[in-house]
This record gives sequence, C-alpha cells and structure tokens, in this order.
Amino acid sequence: MDALIKEISLKKDKLKQLPAEGGFDKGIKSLYFGGGTPSQLPPDELKRITDSLRCHFGWDNDIEFTLEANPDDISAEVLNAWRDMGVNRLSLGIQSFKEKDLKYLGRQHNAALAERAINLARDTGYNNINIDLIYGIPEQTTKDWEENLEMFISLNLQHLSAYCLTVEPRTPLHVLINKEKKNKPSEQQAVRHFEILLKVAHANNMIHYEISNFCFENYYSKHNLGYWQRKPYLGFGASAHSFYAQMRSWNVANTSVYIKNIAEGNTFSEEEQLDEKTRYNEYVLTALRTLWGCDMDYVKNIFDSRFYNYLVKQSGKYLEQGLLSNTNHFLVLTDKGKLFADGISADLFMVD
Repeated sequence: MDALIKEISLKKDKLKQLPAEGGFDKGIKSLYFGGGTPSQLPPDELKRITDSLRCHFGWDNDIEFTLEANPDDISAEVLNAWRDMGVNRLSLGIQSFKEKDLKYLGRQHNAALAERAINLARDTGYNNINIDLIYGIPEQTTKDWEENLEMFISLNLQHLSAYCLTVEPRTPLHVLINKEKKNKPSEQQAVRHFEILLKVAHANNMIHYEISNFCFENYYSKHNLGYWQRKPYLGFGASAHSFYAQMRSWNVANTSVYIKNIAEGNTFSEEEQLDEKTRYNEYVLTALRTLWGCDMDYVKNIFDSRFYNYLVKQSGKYLEQGLLSNTNHFLVLTDKGKLFADGISADLFMVD
C-alpha cells in the first residue's frame, strides 16, 4: 500500500512534464479498481488509495468509479463502505449461475451466493452493476448457457461482460487439461454459445458495443470505452500499464520487486514511444472491436497514406465475404465477422 500511494504521487509529478493529456490536469473521469480482487482489501485500505487520488488529481463530478468484486466478498457493510468512498459501479465476477460450471472453473462461490450478492448490491443502492459470465465451458450445455442469460435478464442488471473460456498456459486449468483431469474446451461449442448470446442480446434490446460487452441504453462502461477509443490512462500497481502522449509504460510485474524499487527510489517501470505502425495497428485492433468500427477517414487523415491504402486493400476480401461492412467509411464487423474478430484485425495490421 505504501508503494502504491507513493507511485500515485510520482505519476502526478511525471505528468507535470508532459502536455495536458486527456484532461488529467482537470480531474479523473473514470476510475477502475480491478485486474485482481480489490474486494478482498479492507475498505479503509481502499480509502487510502482514493484519498491519494483525490489529493493529487481531483475527480470529475460525474466520475464513473468501478470496483471489481467476488460474490463471496460481498456484505452490506462493505457495500456501504464502498459507496461512501465514491464507488458507483460494481463489476461482479459471477462467471456462471450453474454449480458444475463454477466447479470446473475452480470458483469459491456457488450459484446461490452469486444471486444473493447481486440482490444485496441492488438493495444497498447500486444501480449500475455489471456481471461477468463465461461461455464455452466444456460441461456447459446450450441449455445451461441459455439459462445463464435468462438469469441475467431476469435480474434487471445494466451491463454484461461475456467472455469465451480461454485456457492460458501454465495456469492450474491448463495443467489439469493436459493431465486429462478436465475436458478441453470446444471451439464449435463456443461459436454456438456466442451466436445464442447475440440472439438474446438483440431480443432484449441490449447494445453490443464491444465484442465481449453488452449494455442497456446509457450504461456503457466509460472506463473501458476509454481503452477502446485509445484515450490516455494511468495505471498504478505491480504490472499496471499506462498510456499517454503516444507513450506506453508498464510497471514491473513482480510485487516484491515493485515495492523494493519504489522504496529505494529505483526504476520500477519501462516505457516506449509508439511508432506510427504500432499506433495504426493498435487503432485497428481496438476500433474494430467496437460497435462504431474503424474510421477509414481517420486513418486517411492521421497516418501516412500507405496505411490507408493497405487498409483498403486488406479489408476488401472481408467485405466481399460479409464479415465486414462499410458504412459511411466506417469498417464494422458483421455478426458473422465477430466470430473471427482477432484474425481479421491481425490481417489488417501493417507488419512490414
């Protein structure tokens, strides 16, 4: 905590050396506690962080303040404490309302606890709640996935983040699958689940504004939109990333090294200046994931002409195949194209 508080102060000094970027000088527009399990931190420790941020940066009056939480960390006491420090949006790691799915994923909570956490948050006054759900779990049938989505709709929540199960190397799940103690995910099953997700979202007038994110009107995640629209952001803590003034930086991932280096006044992060090719590729990657798509006029006006020409050439075959559409010079993934989003983006990248 001491290292984290010190980093917040150091980042403020760093920004003083740069041109005003993204309104950092005028106050924070969104704040996100996540990338781990911040709900396990005592509220008074969380308040230390928020007090430091308020002191060094200031907050916009309409700031979106999201906190990630596990269902098993939820109580009326902590919910009220979070609200008192300014949290106005919760993101709950539900993953599934099915016991067999939760067991496969190795989650600590059960379905009843998940529903209880959601109801308790709503009863405590939170009216902007996201839940995470995972599809493509081997034991998860089509009916299971449909019932998970039905549960989301019945709970009258504002936002859904739905992720396809991916097995990362060297994780416990990866080890168990390699030892044949757990079944391997099926790509065909994942595709079917994604198609069901799109159908349910459309039937319930949800806005599919990013590949994995769905919301009802006026409940976009402002913070996540900032990433996808490549707005400047600051990250604090071990392994956190920041992006501003065409520069990206990342903190050392090892927590002990992070603490030691900050305490001793040594370097705890690396940074790189983003060249034109990297900026183009990142723009294509992030923009194409969204409802609004990739602005070809923006590419034409901001980047060297070779990037625009390359984009026109590479996108042609996907337009012909019905995987992309071109509306008013915006390249947008079709529903069919969303199944191949990563591959299409990679093919639009400038690689030489």
